[in-house]
Amino acid sequence: MLFTESIKVIKFFKIFYPNIKIKRKLKVKFTHNSAEYELILLHLAGSKLYGNSTPQSDTDYRGIFLASKETKLGILGSVQQLEGIEVYKSLKKAGLDLAETEDICIWELNRFVDLAAQNNPNVCDTLCFDYNNPKYTVYINEKGKEIIDNRKLFLSSKLKFTFSGYAISQLAKIKSRDKYLNKYPDVSRVLAFIKEQYGRSIDWDWTCNNFGGQVAEYVSEFKETAQNHTELSITVSWEDFKEWSGIEDIDRYRIPQLLSYCHAKDLKGKQIYLASYQWDPERYYTEGLNEDYCLKEFLQTKASFRPFSPSMLAIYTEGTGIFTANGKLKSAEPEHIGEFICLLSIDQMKYKADKDFNAAMWEWKCKRNETRSAMEAEFGIDLKNLSHLWRLMTKAKEIMITGDYNPELVGEELKTLKGIRDGSLYGKDSYDFAIKFAEENDKELDELYKVTKLPKKADMIGINKLVLKLQGV
Repeated sequence: MLFTESIKVIKFFKIFYPNIKIKRKLKVKFTHNSAEYELILLHLAGSKLYGNSTPQSDTDYRGIFLASKETKLGILGSVQQLEGIEVYKSLKKAGLDLAETEDICIWELNRFVDLAAQNNPNVCDTLCFDYNNPKYTVYINEKGKEIIDNRKLFLSSKLKFTFSGYAISQLAKIKSRDKYLNKYPDVSRVLAFIKEQYGRSIDWDWTCNNFGGQVAEYVSEFKETAQNHTELSITVSWEDFKEWSGIEDIDRYRIPQLLSYCHAKDLKGKQIYLASYQWDPERYYTEGLNEDYCLKEFLQTKASFRPFSPSMLAIYTEGTGIFTANGKLKSAEPEHIGEFICLLSIDQMKYKADKDFNAAMWEWKCKRNETRSAMEAEFGIDLKNLSHLWRLMTKAKEIMITGDYNPELVGEELKTLKGIRDGSLYGKDSYDFAIKFAEENDKELDELYKVTKLPKKADMIGINKLVLKLQGV
């Protein structure tokens, strides 16, 4: 009779409150990699928790689980966190109603409280969200509620450093990507042109050698057979590619060529300029060379070398060129290599720095979705980074003043965040606003740190008692 009446009550709520999820399960246990775990809580995270999601926003989940004593003590070992598509499948199999996603991360209880005690911003979202709001709560049991109800054991003035640290990392991304956009203004055009030509005139190896694997992966429309590039396309020369593209200074979008970082000195120690040095036929004459033959050409076609060190090479007159067509260094000639003519030094540090910058630029560009790429083209900044910067610093000040935290934004705060996110608030001045906002709010947080009533550190004794209780010790 009681069970029947309970069903009637649930049906009543479903009729009048269709969006409310009635969580009837007292326990959710799931198996992952042959080990069994107990889920404590699971909630929506990211933009859907903050309130500024768009129809294009991904669905993120965060939560806490409890590993059994058998799992912790057995040969399967202790697991600190679980994430990714396989965890999603395990939780779905356990009966949870989840939107399809790969962005799911749940922490083991001990790991969670450790991160929470450090006031990690992402973990604080889980520690402090409103579990009574059915919009965010996927599942929670009494243990999960008890953790959140005791959140003040964890919050401390340390968050001044963790929240602002995360905020400044967003500012660093804004600044670095501003370099990409200003230094390489045609990056989108280059990428579009490569994509257009790929499979018709440019092969997989050529793309990797000149632009990096990220670009080849991005433009490949033949993901399963991309490695078998001979069936897809023909090799093109860099000079032909430059001519086809019509993009000014397209060389700077290429992986840096080692030859550009070389400096030569002749037998007397005099600096030799690679692209303009004219050979003295009486001193350096070899077959095929004349007074119009420059050192750059010679290094690419006739010279050989033996290394003194990774950055210092002795150049000789006989060989097949010391650089490949892609600007990489060939192996040294093992046999007789002719007359010693000059020393070649290579600025390895600058070469590596430029190569890493180039690789990071292409990785960033290839991973951008079309919406964010268009946003960057319009406003000169990734507004998502700016929205994170603003939210983290705004919430940090709120916690320092009130002593409590709710990651959800409402009212004017939410309106401001949405205006930042869609560009309607600051538009093309968003970059300047980001710099000024970060500087001003960092100073405000310094002042709040001096007067906040928050403790200097988390209550570790109280947290320990809570953990032991939740684990049934």
